[in-house]
Amino acid sequence: MAKHSQLTIVAMGTSSAQILPARVGRVGLLLIPHLTATYTVGPDADVQANRGLNLLPNAGAIQLSEELHGDIVKHAWYGIASGAGTIIGLLETFDV
Repeated sequence: MAKHSQLTIVAMGTSSAQILPARVGRVGLLLIPHLTATYTVGPDADVQANRGLNLLPNAGAIQLSEELHGDIVKHAWYGIASGAGTIIGLLETFDV
């Protein structure tokens, strides 16, 4: 099956907010942090600092796939950052 990828850059702040909507066709997700901020992300709308997946400065990206992690990649994703106006890169992969 063919794949299609889409890169989105999202500004995050110090309050929990949705960073990606739920998408049924999503089979992979790569979360690419900015080099100087700390982020916490997850599929729970009430994500809080250190309650979810933590992305730390200079620690690299987190990669999730349907094959390894199940349908969690299809859920809506939420995040919170250590500073206001901080950006995160989100690379979604879809079956087409």
